[in-house]
Amino acid sequence: MNTSTSTSTATSDAALPAHRLEAVIFDWAGTLVDFGSLAPTQIFVEAFATFGIDITLAQARGPMGLSKRDHIRTLLEEPTILAQWQRRFDAAPGAQDIDALYERFMPMQIDKVGAYSQPIPGAVETLAWLRAQGLKIGSCSGYPRQVLDVLLPLAAANGIVPDHVVAGDELPAGGRPGPYMALANVLALKIGDVRKCVKVDDTTPGIEEGRNAGMWCVGISLAGNEVGLTEEALGRLPLSCVQGVKAPRRGAADEDTRMSQATEVAIRSVERGLVPDRLIRIGIRRLLRERLDELHDGDAAAVAALTQAFVHDMRAASLAPLPEKANEQHYEVPAAFFGAVLGTHRKYSSCHWPDGVDTLAQAEASSLAATCERAGLADGQEVLELGCGWGSLTLWMAERYPGSRITALSNSHSQRAYIEAEAARRGLSNVRVLTRDINVFDTDERFHRVVSVEMFEHLRNWPQAFANVARWLRPDGRFFMHVFAHRGAPYPFVERDASDWMSRYFFSGGMMPSDDLALRCQDDLRVLAQWRWDGTHYQRTAEAWLRNMDERRTTLMPLFHDTYGADADAWWVRWRLFFMSVAELFGYDAGQRWWVSHYLFERRA
Repeated sequence: MNTSTSTSTATSDAALPAHRLEAVIFDWAGTLVDFGSLAPTQIFVEAFATFGIDITLAQARGPMGLSKRDHIRTLLEEPTILAQWQRRFDAAPGAQDIDALYERFMPMQIDKVGAYSQPIPGAVETLAWLRAQGLKIGSCSGYPRQVLDVLLPLAAANGIVPDHVVAGDELPAGGRPGPYMALANVLALKIGDVRKCVKVDDTTPGIEEGRNAGMWCVGISLAGNEVGLTEEALGRLPLSCVQGVKAPRRGAADEDTRMSQATEVAIRSVERGLVPDRLIRIGIRRLLRERLDELHDGDAAAVAALTQAFVHDMRAASLAPLPEKANEQHYEVPAAFFGAVLGTHRKYSSCHWPDGVDTLAQAEASSLAATCERAGLADGQEVLELGCGWGSLTLWMAERYPGSRITALSNSHSQRAYIEAEAARRGLSNVRVLTRDINVFDTDERFHRVVSVEMFEHLRNWPQAFANVARWLRPDGRFFMHVFAHRGAPYPFVERDASDWMSRYFFSGGMMPSDDLALRCQDDLRVLAQWRWDGTHYQRTAEAWLRNMDERRTTLMPLFHDTYGADADAWWVRWRLFFMSVAELFGYDAGQRWWVSHYLFERRA
């Protein structure tokens, strides 16, 4: 079968020459028909959703190969799904619940299976070749007989006609991973020695079925459940993206490991520039859906528990775990890169795109003006800016409030040099830039205003940080904070596997605050006001950065070669992927999952 790779594992006591084989027993979905084994997985998701239970496609694929009733039972034993069920129904699922889900699943599966009856390319030719060698063709499936009764005539019309078929629900002994369906084929085909049979399957339970029956086994990987892509999607990937994908083996059923390996292979191909943007964005959205599943988005009780645990850990954490990483990861590239990619104000944070704003420069100005208005800035104030970036807000404040003195804090020497040079060029004498580690920074000065734009996401212990800010404020001072946020639970950026690409290259030690996280840290500061920009504002900002980067590739590539050397091309792709990921994150669900939050605080008395 020319679209899949396979591995063979001998399970008999003595190897047999090929000419002594007498039968090959095939699985159906993902092996003979239904490229990617798509029909069952989506229906499981939809069936569970009718009970108010959200499962991912990855979870639905986990027990694939089992009979459908056993599949449902196994899914209900999965910890996160079990917890959802118990929260919703105030009881653990029982046999009646399995029956109810099965009854909901069956008509949906029967209705959809015909749409997935096309043979996998090469399957018809493979069956013809095997018959020409004198071999008999058996088959078995996790599908129940009702579903197979719909599928079989459609498959036969396309040339898939095995000598025997066993359904997943028709043997009293049970189904996979037990050997019973495979052995039922042996009896029906009148094969005298199981070692003269080969079992072909795309799932771990199906391979275990063959092994338990004492047969040779061949695992299908690319066309089946292990990869789970349509033929079109797989065909768009380069060969390097699929090399090394292994067929399922005994003891290799760990879904997390499989997904991590597949993600790592995919990311390597992306970094080589071999995957089109459209497919990259599809992959990003899939990871975002998985992140939301992990955060139990929409489950109020679970979100509250996750948030409480995060706040508990946050209070015991260091102020900023990896301050050097922000500088290393974002500012190793020369300032000229940001000058070409960002807008005219060099604002390296979300911009504001209200009606009538159509350009990045306008959106930068709109956001800077909103920050000053919401912070209550006025001429003559002492202002401390925490995390000044490339000076967009620093220089904006200095120009519009010439009687104020602006103290800007950064941990980047290149940023300080740029801001000081730009202030001198504009004739601004009211700017002072300090290069400090926020972990040790302190001052005896007191300020009318402290402002911070997208710096607190790099911190971890907000209660400690807020206590410091309260100490630096004058009695009537105010603190304005702009952060991006998630509407549900907060979470840290930690590199757990290849899918945590953002944590590895761009946000080590950072966190995604929740919208309400600041409200839980009011020991020393009190929230006076709160505002939000939905995530589409950040989406448009990141898309504009990406567009600028692409349009200036010829100019920028020499900078990348000077900075990254032999890895210049890979880092070009990483920066593009970073901007793309930011856009997809904040654009998800029309900007209603992740967004930008503004807060105004005063000192507590």
